[in-house]
Amino acid sequence: MNKKESSFPRRVLAAGIDFMFVFSLGFIGILFFPKGGITLEELSRTIEGIGSGGANKLIGQVWTTFLGINLAYYLSEILLGASLGKFITGISIRSSGGERASLRILAIRYCLKHSPGLLSVAGIITAWSLFDDAQPVINAIVIISFLIAAVTRHHMAGYDMVAGTNVFCNRLL
Repeated sequence: MNKKESSFPRRVLAAGIDFMFVFSLGFIGILFFPKGGITLEELSRTIEGIGSGGANKLIGQVWTTFLGINLAYYLSEILLGASLGKFITGISIRSSGGERASLRILAIRYCLKHSPGLLSVAGIITAWSLFDDAQPVINAIVIISFLIAAVTRHHMAGYDMVAGTNVFCNRLL
């Protein structure tokens, strides 16, 4: 299949759209989900009590909510080969040859791309501090991996190179 690789600016635009959407969902989740969320009154009390340890509860709830929504949202990249941002910008994840990628390949890419979040979940579940210690290094590797797409010939991120995928244009904007 002869498809054109996506440009780096289009990938950045898609990532920006995804970020805004996930951030909005996370904010709504924090305020309105009855079991995991907090009320505006509780949020106000927590902010007032930040000096007395209230910040830890707020940070824990915010982080857990955002992390869960983020990982769930990006599952669309496995199931559909595109996130909402990629769909809006007319790009999708395919095999490096341009064919539709298998679920296995898309799952590998997802795990590589979202390894910081997945390690956070593992750290929360196991309470193993090694995951916390490795987090900044893993974050840096994933960010650099994404930025590599700006300078490679086929605009492939590092996790695309490892997974054997690339992001292709489906249509013009």
